[in-house]
Amino acid sequence: MNATKFQKALVLGLLITFLMACQSNPIKIAPTKPSLEIIQMEDGSMCMSAENAEKLGVYILELERTVQ
Repeated sequence: MNATKFQKALVLGLLITFLMACQSNPIKIAPTKPSLEIIQMEDGSMCMSAENAEKLGVYILELERTVQ
């Protein structure tokens, strides 16, 4: 096997190895944190609208999916 064929085979092997490594470790990107309008009550509890509660719930589910 001459040097040119060996170099092409080596480059191809490295490329395949690199591509397989990239597929096996996907990059996990955290979801965008929603901006919520929350009212802090005197007793320490919080109050929010149904729309904000839904946004918070979706955000939490997306965070859990990212961690797994």
